[in-house]
Amino acid sequence: MKVILSIAGSDSGGCAGIQADIKTAEAFGCFSTTCITVLTAQNTTGVKEIYLINTSFIKNQLEAIFEDYEVSAVKTGMLFDKEIIETVTSILVDKNIPIVVDPVCISRSGDKLLKEDAITDIPELNTKIPLFKGF
Repeated sequence: MKVILSIAGSDSGGCAGIQADIKTAEAFGCFSTTCITVLTAQNTTGVKEIYLINTSFIKNQLEAIFEDYEVSAVKTGMLFDKEIIETVTSILVDKNIPIVVDPVCISRSGDKLLKEDAITDIPELNTKIPLFKGF
């Protein structure tokens, strides 16, 4: 069974983020591992609050996954700010696996999910890590 790593936010409404990535991976017969970057209090009508996960904890989540699992592919989602993007990039840059970068910027309800000053870092993430080639 292929192992997928989703690096994204947690959507308390279950319609997006880590929750949606797990459902999608399972539908394709893959096993999901996760690294949660932010917690959101949201539903279909909007985002009530965003709680950032400390970047040292994000780093520890990623290191724990890569120490124990043979990850076949990575998919990013809500990375929210420059510090999270830099932390994720620093771990993924040396990985020789397909990576799908999903630049989550705005929720379905129109709430911002990526800080303005981090928008320019998403292309940098794309250039530093190998992009999806299929697996």
